[in-house]
Formats: sequence, C-alpha cells, structure tokens
Amino acid sequence: MLVFRLVLYPQVLRGFQEIRIKDLESVGHKQAEFISVWMKERKADVETIANEYLVRSFLRFNPGDKELQELTSYLQLVRDNYGYKEISLVDNQGKIRVSAREDFLGLGIEEFDYFREALKGNIFVTRVHPSVFSIPNEFGEMERGVPTLFVSGPIRDDRYKVIGVVSLRVDVAAISKEMRRVKLGETGETYLADENGYMITESRFVSTLREKGMIKKRTALELRLVDPTTGQLTRGVQACLKGENGYDIKGYPDYRGVKVIGFWHWIPEYRWGLMSEIDVDEAFRDLCEVEKTRVALTLTLSTLLVVAAVYLGRRLTGGDLYKFP
Repeated sequence: MLVFRLVLYPQVLRGFQEIRIKDLESVGHKQAEFISVWMKERKADVETIANEYLVRSFLRFNPGDKELQELTSYLQLVRDNYGYKEISLVDNQGKIRVSAREDFLGLGIEEFDYFREALKGNIFVTRVHPSVFSIPNEFGEMERGVPTLFVSGPIRDDRYKVIGVVSLRVDVAAISKEMRRVKLGETGETYLADENGYMITESRFVSTLREKGMIKKRTALELRLVDPTTGQLTRGVQACLKGENGYDIKGYPDYRGVKVIGFWHWIPEYRWGLMSEIDVDEAFRDLCEVEKTRVALTLTLSTLLVVAAVYLGRRLTGGDLYKFP
C-alpha cells in the first residue's frame, strides 16, 4: 500500500488529469470551431441578401408598390427560416427604408457602428450589447435591453457603388442553445465571455443563480464572471481575456464559488473568450473512488495483520507455557 501511495498513485493522478484536460480541450476546440462556422454563415447570409435583385433595387420602391411588398415578404421569410430577430435595409443617410418589422420603418440608425462600418463597404459584426429598441426576449415578451448582436454589410448597385446597408439582428440566445448541444458531464459547461468579463451566453446554472439573486433574468450581459471570494475575475477568465489559450488542472473557484478545472480559448476576431469548465468533484470522482478503495484495502490488510499478529503471539506464548510449566 505504501508503494501504491508513493509510486503508483501519482501516476494514476497524472493520468486522470491528462484525460480530463483532453476532454475539456476537445470540447473547447469543437465549440470554438462551431462559433467560427456559425458566424461565417451569418456573414454569408448578409452577402446573399445584399446581392438579391430586389434588395439592390430597394431605393426605387414606394409604399404600395408590388415589388416593395415582395421584398418585405422575402425579408420576413429569411428572418423566420433562419431564426433572425430582425432584417432591415437602410439608405445611405441611416434611415430604415425596408424591414421585416414594419414598426421599424423610418427609424434612424446613422449613429450605430454596424451602419457606419457597412457603409464603408465592410461586413461587420458588433459586440453583444443591450438592445436600444424593444424587441421580443427569450420569454416572448417585448423588452428593451435584450442581449443583441448585429451583422451588417453593404448593398451595392450595378456599378459596385454602396447605396445602402443590410443589417441582421442575430438571436444571441440561439448561440447558447447550439452550444448546449455538446454535453460535458453533470456539471460541465462551455460559455462565452466578452472583453469586459461578462457572460454573453446562458449558464446551465441560470436557475440557481436567479434564486441566489446573482442575476435578474439571464446571465448574458448580467453576470460578470468574478470569483465571489475575491471579487476579481476568475482565474480562467483573466487569462483568457489576455488573449491566452490554456488550462488549469489544479482548480480554481468559478463565478459560483465552486472549484472547477478549466480550459480557455481566445477568439480574437470577435474578442470573445470561450470557457470550458467542470466541477473538480465530478472531474475526479473516479479517482476519489480509487482512493477510497485503497484506504479500505489498507484498513482491511492492517486489521488482518493485527489479527494475525495477536493469533501468532498467543500461539507462541501458549507453547512456551506448555513446555515450561
């Protein structure tokens, strides 16, 4: 048992640690790849919409025109089939001329970065931020301040001149839903953090966090990822937001104050940090069972040795008394 404790156990421990980190790293890389592909699809959608003939002609249409009705129906179809919250076409002055939401017609968005950058001819992705206008939230209620992400791009005429902007409001909750498809045990999760240390997806522990009063409605943009014991960003998030990719196998308190092991991956294109974490208790549950078995065997063997020693002692003592009364 001493040999197991001093020689074999450290090797078993390292083996468990390597397996757990490889699991977290594998999940982290898969999620980072998913985010990359998913966002590329959103950018591709912007380009596809911008190249549609009706879209490129949107400035010619007047209220009541058949073509305008067809264009509006097309935008609504794309919105509903691809899960967008809103699709709008904006002129060069920043005025929404056509939208899948009629109540947005005529609104001015000239002050927003996604309009200005697209007007320069760029495909642009905003940071996740609270919505300025009231939009349906994940509960089907109209709310201002819902976590929002825009992808925008230029609309060009036949001479390749920028004549307007197409903007897609992405459903941020859809990112969380897709990320949760990858399972990581009973307590494991992957989530995204923005450059300010706020979670921008939904935690799997959202109900518990709400009960504790740590959030009101959601974790996205409400929960700052700090260690409750220090008030500072967690070990993993701090490292990730420095642009580092790495892991911590020894464990650190997460935003719940629960000790976890974690892997982190920085996504520079969007300035997001991707975290993969699992509770230490679950990660090393099998190792604990091995240790419990070792302790049980040690106690059993120790007991047997004591019994054997007592038995042999009595036998030897009994023999001596018999020979020398």
